[in-house]
Amino acid sequence: MFITKTDYLAYKQCPKAFWLMNNADHWKSKNDSDNSKIDKVNMVTEVARGLFPGGNLVNLQGYKKMIQETKKLISNGVSIIYEGTFV
Repeated sequence: MFITKTDYLAYKQCPKAFWLMNNADHWKSKNDSDNSKIDKVNMVTEVARGLFPGGNLVNLQGYKKMIQETKKLISNGVSIIYEGTFV
């Protein structure tokens, strides 16, 4: 199972809600509030990158490639990684 940082944070806040989000189809609905949430996440991401400048971004390219890229950056001693992907 692959999880995003948003999934992880949702789980840390409420494991039951995380389970429902991933297992109950009727809870999954797209609406205007979803776009608002995405905008907020993007804003937080930009602020975080500003606080930790000079990092390396793991490009969105499929989980397996992202995992490999993250491992490579860590093994090369990179200490600031944006959008790192782990299994």
